[in-house]
Amino acid sequence: MTTDNLLKLLVLALIDSTSIGTLVIPVWLLLRRGSGRIAGKVGVYLAVIGVFYFLVGVVMLTSASTVLDAWGEGARTFAASRPAHWLALAAGATLLWFALRDWIPSGASKTPTRGPSTPARASTPTRASTPTREPTRTGHDGGVHPVVPEGTSAATSRAASAEQRWGARISRALTTPGGLVALAVTAGLLELPTMLPYVAAIGVLTVEGPAGLAGIGWLGLYCLVMLLPAVLLLGARVLLEGRVEAPMQRLGAWLGKASTEAVLWIMGAGGFLLVRYALQGL
Repeated sequence: MTTDNLLKLLVLALIDSTSIGTLVIPVWLLLRRGSGRIAGKVGVYLAVIGVFYFLVGVVMLTSASTVLDAWGEGARTFAASRPAHWLALAAGATLLWFALRDWIPSGASKTPTRGPSTPARASTPTRASTPTREPTRTGHDGGVHPVVPEGTSAATSRAASAEQRWGARISRALTTPGGLVALAVTAGLLELPTMLPYVAAIGVLTVEGPAGLAGIGWLGLYCLVMLLPAVLLLGARVLLEGRVEAPMQRLGAWLGKASTEAVLWIMGAGGFLLVRYALQGL
């Protein structure tokens, strides 16, 4: 392994370490009330999702190595052909569409406008002393958060909806012995379609890394780096307890908003690279 390849793997592993499964869910778990009592459960969750990623990586690495050994020259010939470039163009365009769909105009606004012949409805006075309450919902940490109001952006609504769904999954996971295992496997399975950095790392190990058990060993180190930020946060939560409560609350809130956008950025970057590759060969 060259220094350049190690640097590539390190950067890709750090990108993978910020996903929902490897960072966001562990932070939300640590923010639960009585987090000191569930520190061991967070460790179990991290171990399970680490093993899940490792096993998926072993299957991908051995499959890619087998294909490269068996059809190395044929695979290179197909990769340089026009059909392969058209497939890459279609895949890249699809990824770009998913990443940019929130910024694509969807037609004229559906908000009704008052025409000249429509009389304005007389306004009725309201009591200034009656406060308007903002609707609330229970968040991932057991607190109360406002419901996303109508008219917010699609990205914001999607992020809030995802946070609600994961909050419900986390609550169920903490009530059963195998719940954390199921939560980790579910997070891993749902992230499979967006594992572009992981796929790129498998490509680096397949083409430029060592063969056999040495390559699998490097894959194991990659998975450990993926879990490192969450492990450090777990250690800080156990050792410092309430002193990291406020910073971790802010981190959890920011991660909840940024995680959905991060997936879209990864999809957009992958789509752009595929489209650029395809156009160069067409």
